Amino acid sequence: MDIKLEKGQIGVILGPSGSGKSISINMLIPMILNPLYVLISFVLIFVVYKITKWFCGRKLTKISMSEALKSGLE
Repeated sequence: MDIKLEKGQIGVILGPSGSGKSISINMLIPMILNPLYVLISFVLIFVVYKITKWFCGRKLTKISMSEALKSGLE
């Protein structure tokens, strides 16, 4: 298979099921997951989630539930 694309062009691989499209793409763009990167990503997402939850929680404790519901209706 020979694919040549100029800058800005979009290529498409078409074919029937089982013709090897996925195998061709995996050979062109191999995806290797490094466990360290997965762990770092998980920790980063978890920390951002906790920080966001903490900030939102601080603001929500100052507002009563009835005030929050009334402001949502207006």
